[in-house]
Amino acid sequence: NAVWCSSSRGVHSSPSSSQQEQQQQQQRILPRDALAGQPTHFTHPNVLGLDELAPSLHISEFQARRRNLARLMPPGSIAIIPAASLAYVTGVIPYPYRQDADFLYLTGLQQQSVAILQTDGSAGYSYQLYVPSPDAEKERWDGAWVGQQAAQQVFKADEVYSIHELPARVQQLATSANAVLFDFDRHNSYQFQALRQSLHDAIGRGKTMPLKPHMHRYRRV
Repeated sequence: NAVWCSSSRGVHSSPSSSQQEQQQQQQRILPRDALAGQPTHFTHPNVLGLDELAPSLHISEFQARRRNLARLMPPGSIAIIPAASLAYVTGVIPYPYRQDADFLYLTGLQQQSVAILQTDGSAGYSYQLYVPSPDAEKERWDGAWVGQQAAQQVFKADEVYSIHELPARVQQLATSANAVLFDFDRHNSYQFQALRQSLHDAIGRGKTMPLKPHMHRYRRV
């Protein structure tokens, strides 16, 4: 399946430009899994430069932020950073979405998902994203959200999983980790209940600690 992505570039109708027009149209058609779910250079070239996730913020800036946070984490630990959840005015009518500041600072994503940083005991780390699976019915009303291909190619995740895999993966990662950094006071974060339940054993073993002190220490630097 392919989805049409609008572009702000003008379309010329003169016969001499018909081939160029056809090429532009083909370039604006993306498979569902390649959709970023938010403005990119591909959809809004007049606003975002190549590999920018926000005006004047290149992807390398977000990569540097994650790398610097990983350096502050205990060796062999994981940090779990969930996005904000939707808040509803009433029933199924949501408030305008406001992303969690720390999640946005590290990922550039303006959508619901969960990020995990895993250090390897030295200077290295991996960046995992857990994204919602495609849902044609919901996307009729809300628009398509980030696909697994875009999570890697646009947001530069090292590994991408469906959000349905999150509980089992978190249990597995927490079992082998030396420490788990997670803020249990963010009750309204995305997938909070699933994350808290998955970390039950890690809590009992005293392996959990808050992420905020590391995160805010880094952001003050």
